[in-house]
Amino acid sequence: MPPSAPRPRHGRGLAAPLLAAVILAGGGCGPARGSETTGSARPAATAVAASGPPIGPGALGASGSPRGSASPVSPFDPTRVAVTLVPFVDGLSAPLAIVNAGDGSERLFVAEQGGKILVIRGGKVLATPFLDIGDEITSGGERGLLGVAFHPRYPADPRVIVDYTDLQGDTEVSSFELDPRNADRLDPTSETKLLHVKQPFANHNGGVLGFGPDGYLFVSLGDGGSGGDPQGNGQSNTTLLGKILRIDIDRSVDVNRPAGEPAYGIPDGNPFAGAIDGSRPEIWLTGLRNPWRMSFDRATGDLWIGDVGQDAWEEVDVQRAGVPGGTNFGWNRMEGTHCFSPDRNCGEPSQRPNPPDRASIRASPHGDWPDWRAPPRHTPKSRAN
Repeated sequence: MPPSAPRPRHGRGLAAPLLAAVILAGGGCGPARGSETTGSARPAATAVAASGPPIGPGALGASGSPRGSASPVSPFDPTRVAVTLVPFVDGLSAPLAIVNAGDGSERLFVAEQGGKILVIRGGKVLATPFLDIGDEITSGGERGLLGVAFHPRYPADPRVIVDYTDLQGDTEVSSFELDPRNADRLDPTSETKLLHVKQPFANHNGGVLGFGPDGYLFVSLGDGGSGGDPQGNGQSNTTLLGKILRIDIDRSVDVNRPAGEPAYGIPDGNPFAGAIDGSRPEIWLTGLRNPWRMSFDRATGDLWIGDVGQDAWEEVDVQRAGVPGGTNFGWNRMEGTHCFSPDRNCGEPSQRPNPPDRASIRASPHGDWPDWRAPPRHTPKSRAN
């Protein structure tokens, strides 16, 4: 394991797969000479703003007004922004995650559900995968290669972290190291298994990975699957299922540790560190059903979570920067901001699982997300979904 170094203060932002793949491409990837490529590039997506004051860090003077003008800045109006999506690269198969290495190479790395991580350089997909673990995983449905994250000090620390469903259908979080002879390849023999979580059902695996502004690794895990959380994992702190985890993969561990001992440390501040009631010290956030997407806001450090709903509500959660860990987002006692099990009288408000700010949960039906500028509104989705 690479030697310890000062922990970075800012994490690498997580990108939501398909949409972000298009938008990130708009930053432009410089051409690579002599690289072996396949697939074709298309124009990147564009975001076109309607008439109005300039938007962006350089648009405002010290007074907060547009430079060269004494007029106040109009509030940002998202309805005046038009986003056009066009293909950037093709030839991909079930892409589920897209990240960059943060190394200045302007490459993008796409994780495909079947087990490959592909490199996009200069708008082209390289023919040779960055990593191919297709023979080690179970893929299909909600299983497969689900997440990838580069160490914040990459490439000085050459580790890349992946989340996949193994051949037994369980969650495996592992690290692979860069091939010292090829910057576009990971060494497939370098796998170090960090975390293993047994999955009782085939769905609700979560699988998103990301390093936070504190430099620790965050891991999303669904409630174990089936429907309705039959094992009650979301509200049980003795299991890692239905949680967001926060672990320290840089803390030194004994290479000769007994089988089953974790290959990571527990960061200071984890809410259940040192608990004697069986609560797992890795847990950071609880009460989640299937946190399929999560991302840190690079400007504020807030953690945004897309949690897939059951029958009536879809949910977007946010854990504000600086709020201590331990927030319970309510599943399966609540779905969004509504009772689920039981479906009514699930407790007085003071007894319910309750984030510090109810605005931290936004719930809405399929295809009917609310206006984010307005107060929350909630409309059930069809029970057929």
